[in-house]
Amino acid sequence: MRAALLCCVLALSSGCSLYLPTRFADRPPATSVADDAPIPLPRHRELLETVRWSDIYLRRPLVRALDPERPPRAGDVNSVDEVPKSSWFEPLDGEALSDAWWGEGPPEPPVEPIGGKPDVVSGAIRVKDSRGIIYELEGDPSAAPDTRTAAGPITARLIRAIGYRTAPAHRIAISRDEIIGGDPKNKLLPAGVDRRVMMATQWPLGTDIGVTPPRGLREDDANDYVPHEHRRTLRALLPIASWLDISGISAHCLRDVYVGAPGDGYVQHFYVRSSPGLGSGRLTQGQPFQSAAGVVAGTPLLNLFTLGLSSRGINSKPPSDLRLLAASPAVEEFIASTPYEPFDELRPDDLYWALKRVASISDESLVRAIQAGGQPMAEQQRINATLKQRVLDLVAMALTLVTPIEFEGIDQDRLILQDFAAYRFGNQPAPHDVWLYDARGHLLSRSLLPPGPRAALAIPRVIGLDYLVVRVRARRTPMPRAAELHVRLHPSPHLVGILH
Repeated sequence: MRAALLCCVLALSSGCSLYLPTRFADRPPATSVADDAPIPLPRHRELLETVRWSDIYLRRPLVRALDPERPPRAGDVNSVDEVPKSSWFEPLDGEALSDAWWGEGPPEPPVEPIGGKPDVVSGAIRVKDSRGIIYELEGDPSAAPDTRTAAGPITARLIRAIGYRTAPAHRIAISRDEIIGGDPKNKLLPAGVDRRVMMATQWPLGTDIGVTPPRGLREDDANDYVPHEHRRTLRALLPIASWLDISGISAHCLRDVYVGAPGDGYVQHFYVRSSPGLGSGRLTQGQPFQSAAGVVAGTPLLNLFTLGLSSRGINSKPPSDLRLLAASPAVEEFIASTPYEPFDELRPDDLYWALKRVASISDESLVRAIQAGGQPMAEQQRINATLKQRVLDLVAMALTLVTPIEFEGIDQDRLILQDFAAYRFGNQPAPHDVWLYDARGHLLSRSLLPPGPRAALAIPRVIGLDYLVVRVRARRTPMPRAAELHVRLHPSPHLVGILH
């Protein structure tokens, strides 16, 4: 005991620091990941629901409760805390984004029902149009018209604008005379209805190989090297879903596609279920449905443990306001309807990255995405205003967790910083505490940056100092985590890494 105490005293008296910063290599940040090398065609895989339910509700909560380790940093980010372009993430803008939204366009009639189990939405109807392109058609619930068919195209476009690959979705109107062979079983058009508004999702966009595994690796994909629960692209879907109120987000919302000829292609990853977005999934949530045992209500898990008794007395009336996002909870109150493993690993820096990606959507792209829902102009304006307010709510939540400091540049011996919330959204700027460390974690100086959207920090010139760690923390309540900027000083000052 005395020896240990003596060692601690000697260490402190010698000027050693308990803070040991990360060290970044002096090289440019990766902007793309070469995960498109040719591989053999992987096998098709789907989730075994009985096993998955017991895993996500029983085994995984117990394991996480006994695991003392915190989630590690995301494994798919570069040195400046961004996600590079890859088979998982591809940011686009301008004409390239429009092309991705459009895909092959809506179905060109006549369309022919082709049967088979839909991959994108349970209950959808697979059809082939006059060009031979396959779509999955989905209508609105009878209790909530003009909801899913409007929300789907909007949600798909906004998620694509963030950078995720999505299945192109279009709001269409289909008539009975546009169906090859008619509709004898009334699958597309109910009896007595000659024209119906539906959402058409173009799928597959290659060879569908099943659900993206929610954790671990796809063992038959040599390009898959980061466990999925450690991917920021999957973790960050939780705050994105809270912005768009996709209550039904789950493992079934992501699917893998093999692009290219067998043996010469590779796997791409898509977000596919967009129709429950903008709160449309809540408008009929809890509604009774017909099963082999009769009318059932409530969640399957609750019915399993209560033998169906929980279904009694459930209020089956839909919300009085059936407008999109009207019944949505606040962003900070959002909860996914079923557990999803990457969400358990969500860290504050992942949430902050999601906020920045949402903020990267231009006003023009937001307006054009909302127009795809086919809503009246007044309704489009309301959805636009609601989504912008929900972004501000996301900002407020992020500010309690991270210091939103961004690197702008280096002007001679001055480090130029931005307070992202103040600079981008006009939030009240806050003063920032600043600590300067060397590569070994020895404190060089401490100062205070005055509040403002931008600030300049003098870079010290000390003999023998080549690696500088700038630690910045906003003076807010509650106190958020600090951000770090790592700078190499020779041959001239330049940024080598950022941590939020």
